[in-house]
Amino acid sequence: MSYTTISDINVSSNFGVVNKVVWFNVPDIYGIFNVNFFITPNQSKDVNITIFNKDTKETIFSKKYFKSTNTTQINEIVQITHIPGLRSNIYGIKNN
Repeated sequence: MSYTTISDINVSSNFGVVNKVVWFNVPDIYGIFNVNFFITPNQSKDVNITIFNKDTKETIFSKKYFKSTNTTQINEIVQITHIPGLRSNIYGIKNN
């Protein structure tokens, strides 16, 4: 099976301490896309970031960023494979 590399997905949002979901769409083709995270560690609590598919509720990525007094920005690229027919082309990022 061949695949297409999809352009990077750029979502600009500051979660802060409020729990919310940021929704984004990808082209409905089989392919790999990048989600670029720029995270500043929280000094008082751990931050859990999750990427999930809207329709299937499947967790695609989940990571805990531990609290730290070092507030140097963490740059991380997460690669996600989209499979049409299996997942919807709408994904969510949440801080839980």
